[in-house]
Amino acid sequence: MSTNPIQSDARERASNDDQAMVDVSALCALEQIQFLGEVQEHGFLLELSSDWIVRRASTNIGQFLPVDHFAILGLSAAEVLGRKVVHDLRSQLQIGDASGGVEAVLGAHIAGDDRQFDLRIHRSSDNLIVEGEVSVASSETMQLDVQKMLIQLQRLGNIEGVAKTAVRQVRALSGYDRVMCYRFHDDDSGEVIAESRRSGIEPFLGLRYPASDIPPQARALYLRNPLRAISDVTWDTYAVEPRIDVHGQRLDLSMADLRAVSPTHIQYLKNMGVAASMSLSIVVNGKLWGLLACHHHSGRVLSVATRQTLSTPACCPRRSNPQSARRCCNVRPMLVSCTCACCRACRAKARRWTTFFRS
Repeated sequence: MSTNPIQSDARERASNDDQAMVDVSALCALEQIQFLGEVQEHGFLLELSSDWIVRRASTNIGQFLPVDHFAILGLSAAEVLGRKVVHDLRSQLQIGDASGGVEAVLGAHIAGDDRQFDLRIHRSSDNLIVEGEVSVASSETMQLDVQKMLIQLQRLGNIEGVAKTAVRQVRALSGYDRVMCYRFHDDDSGEVIAESRRSGIEPFLGLRYPASDIPPQARALYLRNPLRAISDVTWDTYAVEPRIDVHGQRLDLSMADLRAVSPTHIQYLKNMGVAASMSLSIVVNGKLWGLLACHHHSGRVLSVATRQTLSTPACCPRRSNPQSARRCCNVRPMLVSCTCACCRACRAKARRWTTFFRS
């Protein structure tokens, strides 16, 4: 029986394409994305020792401050950022140490530059990570708007209502073209169960995606860091140097907002026509239940204040002091958990959210 050469070539090409997809998925699963060692274009990053000495710096810091990234290695943070800024960062770090989170100093004036900067600080092992971005105007009512959204969601009694309201509200707050509620199934595949989108773009509601779209190490990062923003897939990225320190260690950027993205994921977004994205984790009982995934068809930079509001604990309604409330409550807008030991209202709130997302 003769073999049709055209059909044979087609089967061979299909087999090769399938193998290529398997190879890409395998590479994605092995990629250590927290150690890429690069930052996005719209900000700079410093690694400081426990005594506030610069150990590493992103190579683009000269675009923001009148310094050279190599020349500042070994200098004190005060020499680079100014004493007032370092004092403010130390104060915020104490709050971060108490909450286990990332804290921010907004509208900082750095010596040698007339612009205002928004800075974030957190611990990474024994060292400190400082991220800096030029301040971007944001809504002064954002915190209040998020609180209103939480109240609305808490009044809903089913997963469909919560998901539909969440995507609509987050899109209104963030301004993205599309916001989806993406739920994981037992086999780690995902499904879009709710969507809010601008007119003129195709719907994704009801679409299913394979587990390989979000590899295990990315899921692990979503548990550690509830918000991930990619500002523009066309931008350059900049190395944080030295890539390997004197102890032979790479820099862990798991909690850094400016962390650059895997080139594979950048290409994935480009293939979808997406220029900017943001993801918010939905965590139930310590497990990743799903994501609020936001897409935009042009570059979009969210301010540090907006990102902090969307990813930090909601204020306890029984507390009038915002800082006390933040230490008290760990009920995140999209991170469903509560470690509050002193506020019954917050524990009840977390239980209601957990009940919504269990079904």
